[in-house]
Amino acid sequence: MKILLIILATILISCHGLVYGGDTGDSIITTYSTITMDKFKKLMQNGNETLGIPVLDPFELKRYMYQIDEKHIVKAEGILRFFEVDELSNFKVIKADFNLIGIEINLHLLWDTIKLVTNYSLEGILMDFLTIYGFGAVKANVKGLDIAVNMSLSTRDDNIYVYSFESAIKLKELDLNITGLFYDKEISRIVSSIISDMTPQLIEDYQVEVTKKFNTLVTNIINDFLKNKSWMDLISLLS
Repeated sequence: MKILLIILATILISCHGLVYGGDTGDSIITTYSTITMDKFKKLMQNGNETLGIPVLDPFELKRYMYQIDEKHIVKAEGILRFFEVDELSNFKVIKADFNLIGIEINLHLLWDTIKLVTNYSLEGILMDFLTIYGFGAVKANVKGLDIAVNMSLSTRDDNIYVYSFESAIKLKELDLNITGLFYDKEISRIVSSIISDMTPQLIEDYQVEVTKKFNTLVTNIINDFLKNKSWMDLISLLS
């Protein structure tokens, strides 16, 4: 999940230079730039070294060490190998605009499907008493992922930073298949089915908690990207 958030954060950063003119609202003064979405999708498919944007579709990692620490819920760690996410550039734009007044970005995207595959290892503890472990593969088909973001930028001591970040997340369907969980085929099948069925509703029911963690993580990622950059530095990068 953290990797997917990093991908989205990278998309948001790229919006500083590639802006789609959408609904301008009721503002008296509007300052919007417009591009074709083909240009934005090409950026995701090819990346941009100058902007520090990697190839996002497909997004690939040979090896990624992860740690999860949710107090009294789950504590786990492991390694993802040959991690790949496809179809990230095949999104529909509901709204995407950039307002120079206030330096505000509004982004609302919908993915019909995103495909994820990886090999994994897992060791941890669930609910402070159940040991969890596994070694196998994960395949996921994320359907109807709807993410809306409103972000504004400001400066402090000549440094650019995220002043505010708000989001809303919806998921229509998740088709998850995990192998090697507890080294048991049937348990893996049951857990995969339960997670697939429950995830969309859990995201809706715990929207405040989910978006709070999402907002904090993405804000930190973007602030790291903007660290020690002035407005002129950013303009120079984007020109």
